[in-house]
Amino acid sequence: MAAALQKAVCIVTGGASGLGLATVQRLAQNGARVVVADLPSSDGENVAKELGESCCFAPTDVSKVQILPCTRLIR
Repeated sequence: MAAALQKAVCIVTGGASGLGLATVQRLAQNGARVVVADLPSSDGENVAKELGESCCFAPTDVSKVQILPCTRLIR
């Protein structure tokens, strides 16, 4: 799996805790670059910092459709 993820960029919603966090960790361990998308009040910033250069935090509330860049695709 690691070879397939070397050039991957993955977005994980709910990535700061629980199953999302486990997914972020596994993807990063296998070479993917990961966007940790979670609520601004989550621990996402710390998660991304702990995982290093291959991760970044995107404060996101996916329940607010109007903030999504591809809103036209989901209406």
